[in-house]
Amino acid sequence: SGLERADAAYDVAHAALDGGRLDVAARELDEALALYAAARHEGRYLSALGNRIDLLLKAGDFSAARAVLARVLSHERASGRNHQILFAIPSLQELALLDGDDGEAAAAFREAEERGSLDPSHPAWREILLFEAERLLAAPDAEAALALLARAGEIPDNRSRTEGRRLRVLASASRDAGRPLREALPALSAEERALFDAETALASGRAPSDTANAALQRLASSGTGAGLAVRRVLEWRGRFPSFFATSASGPLVRLARRVAARAGLARAEQCFTRLLEHGVPAEVHVPPPAPAAFPIVAEDPATRDVFEKAARVARSTISVLLLGESGTGKEIVAQELHRLSGRRGPFVAVNVAALPGTLAEAELFGHSRGAFTGADRDRKGLVEESSGGTLFLDEIGDLPLALQGKLLRVLQENEVRRLGETAVRSVNLRVLAATHRPLKEMAEAAAFRADLYFRLAGLELELPPLRERPRDLVRFVDLALRGRARLTPEASSALRAWPWPGNVRELLAALEAAVVLAPGRVVGLEHLPRALRERSAGTRAARSYREAVNCARVEAIQVALLETKGNRTRAARQLGISRQSLLYEMKKLRIGGDSHRSRVP
Repeated sequence: SGLERADAAYDVAHAALDGGRLDVAARELDEALALYAAARHEGRYLSALGNRIDLLLKAGDFSAARAVLARVLSHERASGRNHQILFAIPSLQELALLDGDDGEAAAAFREAEERGSLDPSHPAWREILLFEAERLLAAPDAEAALALLARAGEIPDNRSRTEGRRLRVLASASRDAGRPLREALPALSAEERALFDAETALASGRAPSDTANAALQRLASSGTGAGLAVRRVLEWRGRFPSFFATSASGPLVRLARRVAARAGLARAEQCFTRLLEHGVPAEVHVPPPAPAAFPIVAEDPATRDVFEKAARVARSTISVLLLGESGTGKEIVAQELHRLSGRRGPFVAVNVAALPGTLAEAELFGHSRGAFTGADRDRKGLVEESSGGTLFLDEIGDLPLALQGKLLRVLQENEVRRLGETAVRSVNLRVLAATHRPLKEMAEAAAFRADLYFRLAGLELELPPLRERPRDLVRFVDLALRGRARLTPEASSALRAWPWPGNVRELLAALEAAVVLAPGRVVGLEHLPRALRERSAGTRAARSYREAVNCARVEAIQVALLETKGNRTRAARQLGISRQSLLYEMKKLRIGGDSHRSRVP
């Protein structure tokens, strides 16, 4: 039958592709696709198209591979066929790395994690992990790359045959992390050995040897090798920014630009052109501006973790989605990401929810003269205004669906079209977004574009509410009142007991008003907002004597633990009791090691 002939041709094509016989694979795959189409067997046709993508990538026809991949993903995403989508993710990652698009590669990995959470034994996972490790190595985040390489090493190399590449990336990541290589490298080809040895020179700010340059040129002479050569130089750009900030990098960058141009990798070519024009990417080696006047508060472990992760990704181009309730400090994190990124352009913050509905498109993307009534001149939008810097989109969940596609184009193509114009304008910006809404669930319910969600959520950072950050609360109070006023014990207890639904914003507003109202620079319970006073009065009235005593003991222990950063020996000394007595009281009153987990019986 026609279906049997199609399956036979598909099997031959698959074997030929594995064996590197691309001409045979192309001929048999064309026959299989034609027969599947004639039989109207959609599932097998799409599977064969997946092999067509692999064939095009190996042949170096990256533009055609991208077009076929877009067709496959569009169909599979619409059908919700997560198992099939995972087969396409490695190609999506590879094309993103070839473009030098860290954000798109990270979004592809995140999509794989979301869609493959219930399919941990999927055959594509090894390749997916390996491509993400390559991205992290170039980020540069060698430690995170090593963790993924270890996971990939636990998966049998039955499908991808990438063990040699995994070990090469492992050796490079181990070198960057200053760790000994714990797995033996296979016998490397002369070209690969020269490129691996070139990393020693690059790490010390020296140009690669002539042998390494010749090896790179030989690698670039084939279709598949051209992509590998471009990816390697893009990886080096991220790992060795000091070298690429010097004129010594010129010959290597010019070589990579020529290879990218021959391979039709326009975005990589543009990246190398910018390197030659500016000498160094905007993200690298630029002295950071001074931090904000109000210092960052991160006394609690959960808050510190957010800022530590932000610092690790600040110099990359990965998109960051900040999550958390209103008033938790998401914009502060965004400002810190911009400050540490070294980008020379401005930090532009916009509250998407506050944009007027009829003018939102013009505000974000700009407009030409006469585009609508009242548009009496050409005007840049906020996207263009932030070019060279960072655009922070607060409350991104409120962006109208009609504009989400246009924002996605900005993120993918680094270009914007003003309202009323047909020409596009290039932009170079880092996009950060924030929301208090369940964006993932909205995407699943088609209330927010899923492709835009994955593009924005290259990394998600969630700020806990203030009620779960007792150490931060104490520090905020101290900073807000320092040198201006002090709290009575009753006011201090009320502040710690209040759940702060408005988070840091509500706390600072309450303290500012209290300082103004308090005579003699002493803030008492009567100077705090009415809701706090009423809650405090109700709590006191409802307590029995025993409960009041226990609450006082819990509070005293909590404060001591906070002030000594959890050191129980010092806390006991501060309380005037033995360490054993403190441990007994903590057990009796059910106070955990972290004071914010405490509860009164």
